[in-house]
Amino acid sequence: MGNDTKKAKVFKLMIGLFIGLLVIGYGWTRNSPNTTDSPLDNEPRNTPAAQTGSSSTAFEQAVYDVMRGFSEQDADILNRLISDDIGLVVLFRRGVYDTYDKVARLDFKKPVPEYWQYPDDTYEHTLIRYESLPAYSCDTESWDKTGLYCDTVTIDNLLSRTAENLVRYEGDVVNITDEDIRSYKELERNSRRVVLSAGDKELIFYLTAVNGKWYFTILDRVTSDCSA
Repeated sequence: MGNDTKKAKVFKLMIGLFIGLLVIGYGWTRNSPNTTDSPLDNEPRNTPAAQTGSSSTAFEQAVYDVMRGFSEQDADILNRLISDDIGLVVLFRRGVYDTYDKVARLDFKKPVPEYWQYPDDTYEHTLIRYESLPAYSCDTESWDKTGLYCDTVTIDNLLSRTAENLVRYEGDVVNITDEDIRSYKELERNSRRVVLSAGDKELIFYLTAVNGKWYFTILDRVTSDCSA
């Protein structure tokens, strides 16, 4: 009889422990952030995020294709990734201001800006780390971490911010409309910023999801340019 009582107590204890774990798990799930700043992110930051209308494999293939195109100086590889409707925006510095140019196709013989050849030796077939991006310091002229990174949580607004600053400080000489800035912000909402900071290999670019396909839309040549 005593053994039966002990077994009943143990069984009740196990049931109570199981129910408690279920309650804790449910509370943790409800309180976990499931929404992010970026509409493209549907998975945790440190895993390959789900793509809008395409697989993570397609996104990562596009990342490696961009790096390979620059490394091999093969414009055909890159131009196949440039949308006819969007083109390619190149961010750079001219004088004291960040600025940008838009081109229909990338041409290695006609770099943007004209005084700075496009990078090569940029191919790094390494795991993409889905986390906060490395930051560049002009004081040390180096990145605070190295590797290949993509932050799917935040929306980068470098392009629209650059356009707004140009309007604010150079409004009499630039032709940037409110509609242009709205279109840039929409582009940013559907884009992912990718940073390769691997020793002497450096490349910063954006891929944008359009109708289930990833396009190469922005090339950042300004973040690590500390000239004034």
